Formats: sequence, structure tokens, C-alpha cells
Amino acid sequence: MFKDYYKILSINYPATQQEIRTAYITQTKRWHPDRNPNIDTTKKMQDINEAYQILSNVSSKERYDREYSIFKKEQYSQKQNNNDYSYDYDVKDEDLKDDIFNARKTAEEYVKEFFSTLHSTSKSAIKGSFTYMFYVILGFIGFGIFAFLVSLLAQQCH
Repeated sequence: MFKDYYKILSINYPATQQEIRTAYITQTKRWHPDRNPNIDTTKKMQDINEAYQILSNVSSKERYDREYSIFKKEQYSQKQNNNDYSYDYDVKDEDLKDDIFNARKTAEEYVKEFFSTLHSTSKSAIKGSFTYMFYVILGFIGFGIFAFLVSLLAQQCH
């Protein structure tokens, strides 16, 4: 399977390192789970990270661009996985195959760690919010009791 990393990052071929970095930042913000609360963005984030790892590395990008030129000339268009950037095309450059495999593994691990951290951070934030609310409510109850006792004392004095 061959992925069109330029399409994943929404940039044109060929792209400069600055364009790749800017596109990576833009896409990670666009597909961040906080901005897409009802969508599982795991696969999309993995693809974005995989694309960035290949295109941001000069030697990997050179190999990818050579293969991409061949791919474009042959116009492979059989899509897989119900997305519009994966194609049934066999990568011929063995070094690029290794680069893609390693980038995919690293991206999967990175996104898995990210979601794990996000989940634990969210749990901590929720727990902290409940703790804070508990003390606020206790404060209101304490103030109410204090105000009630002061008013009783004031009535006794009159």
C-alpha cells in the first residue's frame, strides 16, 4: 500500500521543509481530538505523523519523491481503507519500504502514547474539578451555617 503523504498533509508536490512543517502543524491542530470530540482521529493522526516523519527527513523525502514520481506517472488509483490517499501500489525502493515501515511504527506508538497521556490528563482534570467543587460547596454550607448563627445571635441580643 502506498500513501500519498502530500495529500495527507494537504500540500502540493514538491514541498519545501517549511511547507511540510507548517502543513504538519496545521493538520495536527485540525485533527486534534479536542477539536473533534465525536470522531475517532487516531488513524488520521497516525497518518499525519507518518507523513511528517518521511517528508521531514531529507533522505527519506528524496527516496519518497523518486517513488512518488513513478507512482504519479503510472497513475495508480485503486483506493484502500476507505480514504482518498492510500493506493494499491507496490513500493519498489527497499530502503523507502523500510523508512515507511519504521515511520508507521513510530507514528502508531507516538499517537498511542499521546492518547494515553490525554486520557490520564483528562481523568486528573475531572478529579481535580470535582475536588474543587466539593470544597466550594463545603465553603457555601459553612458560610450559610455561620450566617445563620450570626443572625440567631443578633436576634438574641435584641
